Amino acid sequence: MLRVALVGGGHAMLPTIRNAGAWIRDEVAHVTLFDASPQLYYSGMIPEYLGGVYSEQQVSIDLGSLCRRSSIEFRPHAVTRIDPTTHTITDATGGSFPFDVIAVNIGGRNPGLPADATPTKPLHRLPQLHRQITSVLDRPGDTLSLLIAGGGAAGVEIAMNVTARFLAAGRQGDLTCTIVEGESTLLPGFASGLQQHVDSVLSHRGVDIRTDSRVASVKDSRTHLSDGSCMEADCVLWATGVTGSDVLRDSSLPTDERGFLKVNQTLSVEQHPRIFAAGDCAVVDGFQELPRVGVHAVKQGPALFTNLDRTVRALHRSRIPPPDGQLASFRPYGVAPLILSTGTPEGLWVSNGLWWKGRSALRMKHWIDRRWIHPYNEAFDTWSLSLARADAPLSHTNGT
Repeated sequence: MLRVALVGGGHAMLPTIRNAGAWIRDEVAHVTLFDASPQLYYSGMIPEYLGGVYSEQQVSIDLGSLCRRSSIEFRPHAVTRIDPTTHTITDATGGSFPFDVIAVNIGGRNPGLPADATPTKPLHRLPQLHRQITSVLDRPGDTLSLLIAGGGAAGVEIAMNVTARFLAAGRQGDLTCTIVEGESTLLPGFASGLQQHVDSVLSHRGVDIRTDSRVASVKDSRTHLSDGSCMEADCVLWATGVTGSDVLRDSSLPTDERGFLKVNQTLSVEQHPRIFAAGDCAVVDGFQELPRVGVHAVKQGPALFTNLDRTVRALHRSRIPPPDGQLASFRPYGVAPLILSTGTPEGLWVSNGLWWKGRSALRMKHWIDRRWIHPYNEAFDTWSLSLARADAPLSHTNGT
């Protein structure tokens, strides 16, 4: 049988994990998933998880359970090297594993991450911040100082949800929240009206917004900024964008200047028809400037499985991979709006320089998020798919 390696259980890999059992039943391939984290956290729901709207169970997907359902072997170790010449991978234990076909969906990394900061990419360390928030809210008189490095969409949405959670608990005075952004405004690149709205909302909630400044260093609880000032913070959250993983740079695979793996529109690596990649770790030819948001990784998922399926079955029949003309091409959505939660019953709908706020935006976001995660997460029952009730548990709890 063929040996198929799935490296990283990210958003784009889920359709493959769910459907790869057919290769095993047909005795076509043995499939192994490599991922150091047994849980995949859904990026679209993480801000509201931190805001107490969702529980950890509701925003996470058990990769081990998914693998068992499809008879996939799950190895809870990160891959440290991919050798495209010998068709082998090395994992964190030092073990070497041959492959015939491989798919990579390991996400990206926040650039310049200090050792004492919490990253937003990858997501699996964010439950640590959730536990800090919950612990403070469970103890009257406790306080939390949170510094967010990066005032883009990720940092702003988290700030809106965390501040709303303290406000709803009557504990606004127990949270000190600071956003540090290197550009002259929050949400650089977005519509000026949206920038002003978010600035006003966060300022009204007591957030200290420091633009034209960057975090220079973080050591223990002390954070030094580029303007020479120094701040104390219980948690520094690093939301500074994304770059590629060192694994790809170190694997003799073609990467761009940011470290993302170069793939063509069939999601296969040029000159390597047995190697595929999707999600944040990949840059697709013709769509190099595509924003690295979850909606595009989700859109790539079905195309990734289709092309893996056609490649695996062609190799099983003839030992020759199919030509690109027989593979599906990824095409991003023509319009891919970003919907930000705010910690209130209103959401912010953003697309192509336009934006609006309202309850219907948040209801749409909840419906999209819950509809997507439902096949992979048994914590959501069918009521979660109802658009009419899509804001039904919008109550701020301790997220338990």
